[in-house]
Amino acid sequence: MAKTFLKPINIPSEVSLSCKDKSISAKGKLGELILKVHTDVELLIDDEKISFSPSNKLPQTLALTGTMRALTKNIIEGVSVGFERKLEINGVGYRAKLSGNKLELSLGFSLSLIHI
Repeated sequence: MAKTFLKPINIPSEVSLSCKDKSISAKGKLGELILKVHTDVELLIDDEKISFSPSNKLPQTLALTGTMRALTKNIIEGVSVGFERKLEINGVGYRAKLSGNKLELSLGFSLSLIHI
């Protein structure tokens, strides 16, 4: 029976990916992240791609395989590009200021009354 692999993930040239003892290690310009792969998930690493396959036909195993694929894609992106969150503030009376790596928000004064 041939193994069915999920859609492979391309490994960028600036990322070094290795697998040892069911753990994936990704190294890039922004650091190193390690992911422990579930025992029911099999993986295949080429020079430029990594693929995941369930070890059996149970629905839970297929779900775990998809989860491991998504987490691996996230750690590859994390060590190469990083994570960014954009914040949009709409309205009047709101202020945001970045002090070093700390975000200061001035959201005005609000009073909430709770009747019990």
